[in-house]
Amino acid sequence: MARGKKTGGRRPGSLNKATVEAKAACAALVDDPIYRQRLATRLRAGKLSPAVECMLWHYAKGKPRDDIQASQDITVTWQRPDWLEERLHRGRERVVDARARQTNDEP
Repeated sequence: MARGKKTGGRRPGSLNKATVEAKAACAALVDDPIYRQRLATRLRAGKLSPAVECMLWHYAKGKPRDDIQASQDITVTWQRPDWLEERLHRGRERVVDARARQTNDEP
């Protein structure tokens, strides 16, 4: 570095050599007609990983939209189970007891 300026190295945004080589190696594998034939065979036989099959669909047809539209207002109610009420009550009692002990321990 000369006077605060960068003088060497890769340009911003350029890929490093390992990334370029890995991408080229993967492209060679994927472009291989024998590999594609076996991939199609596994897909048709149902032996392809669900994640890979999903990715193939995304590349081929596009990823489905993630947004959800509700046409009606929905109200959700939840009632606490009895065991939870009991646990909360016991927890509150422990907090009160601990605070009382703290108060008694102070000089």
